[in-house]
Amino acid sequence: MSTPLTSRQVRSEFWKAHPQFKRGMMRQNGNWRAKMHNEHNATTRSAFVEFVDGLAREGRITETVASNVTI
Repeated sequence: MSTPLTSRQVRSEFWKAHPQFKRGMMRQNGNWRAKMHNEHNATTRSAFVEFVDGLAREGRITETVASNVTI
């Protein structure tokens, strides 16, 4: 069995597996920054939860990572 994925790797794998969702950038105080997890729409967040659940069931991530990872 391979080494379980880290939170950073989970997010990276999610964006690779779901190109239909854009990572998203937003303007704040005149500067561009990446969207935070609560700033993504419900569809993207739901897909992320299902993705994480699938990784946990397959044993690719630990229970701790599954409980704590955010988009």
